[in-house]
Amino acid sequence: MTWVTNALLAMFLCLATSVASHPAKVEEEKIGSAELFVSLVGDDIIVTITLSRPVTSLRLDQADVIRDDALRLKTPGLTFANDVISSQMPFTRATFRLIEDLSDRDAKYPPYYRIGQGRLIYSKAIYPDQTQWNIKLAPLSLPNQWVRWPQEQLPQGYLFIGPAAMIEDHAGARFVFDENVTEEGRAAVRDMVTKSVAFLAEIFGSSPPATPFIATSLISAERDSNVGDVTSSAMVALRFFGSARDPSARDALASTRALILHEGVHFWNAGVARFAPTAPQWLHEGGAEYIAALGSYRLGWNKREDLEQRIGDWFDRCATSLSYSNEPALDDLEFLNASLRYSCGPLLHTLIELYLAENNADRTITDVWRETVRQAAASDGEYDLTEFMAAVGDHALLRRPALEAILTTSAGSW
Repeated sequence: MTWVTNALLAMFLCLATSVASHPAKVEEEKIGSAELFVSLVGDDIIVTITLSRPVTSLRLDQADVIRDDALRLKTPGLTFANDVISSQMPFTRATFRLIEDLSDRDAKYPPYYRIGQGRLIYSKAIYPDQTQWNIKLAPLSLPNQWVRWPQEQLPQGYLFIGPAAMIEDHAGARFVFDENVTEEGRAAVRDMVTKSVAFLAEIFGSSPPATPFIATSLISAERDSNVGDVTSSAMVALRFFGSARDPSARDALASTRALILHEGVHFWNAGVARFAPTAPQWLHEGGAEYIAALGSYRLGWNKREDLEQRIGDWFDRCATSLSYSNEPALDDLEFLNASLRYSCGPLLHTLIELYLAENNADRTITDVWRETVRQAAASDGEYDLTEFMAAVGDHALLRRPALEAILTTSAGSW
């Protein structure tokens, strides 16, 4: 990245924001057990939660995935709002129907949607608060020749259930496609995933934590766009929106490649290792975006000028977001909007890369991420900004003008 000009660095000095800090959450003692029964009724997913003790309110998983319109209660006397099932009378059982939805809203994953003849469920969307309850998922009753993936007892991310014939194995990865994806589109996704995983395995110096599983949907819509979500067990959901949208279409290739690379980075920086509750949100998302842009260039999918333009776009969007919104600081532990996560985050990585080069350091951002993930995997499995900066080798970089302009407040905290 040494070819980035000092003029671009000088532009960063106009950025300013404030920092907020929060204490790490202390896990509370669990109060009981909850057994979940999931059944397929036609196109619907029906879930019944049975509790070991009566309650008047049951909070669902606090993974920021539940929307108030994501489920419809079937048990009389119960209501649902703000992640909580409530009743005036104590209850030990709650039954609800998951609502199919293919969109991401408010940074919350779709709880459930059909893909071909199968189903993709965001499993955390049906779990009670895992800090409060010991949870057991009862065996699924599936139609003949259907399978589930992953097969672990209590998945912590996407759960695919569908005909075994839908699952394709290719070059060390698994794929499912809905019937709308053309063979050209399927071939494009397989190729992009295979090359992305190989590139990232070299970057991180290890294999992904599980066999990558990629579920691809092509959805009729008025506006062309694409969305990717990654969850544990290296599962990725790709959704392409548009009446003629296809992963192999020329105007979709660049964004699709970047999307697959970005989600692939999370196999390592949220899969092999996990970001701690104290980690700023921009760190892992910005790292994924930065490495994805770098990967597109190194794999020959983009030219150098494309990468330069990408960095300029990060600067423009980050500056605009910080100047004209009341967003929290980048190390706030709460929700950051997309502009801050996916523009300011990679911009901060670019700055660290520049400063490392200026100091003639013997490492790059990819070296830093490899070491951060390696160290976390070798200890308690988690990392935050402190571990990342230890891998950088110079905490003082956070005091350099461009980084400090983005990260600090009058209190000077990062």
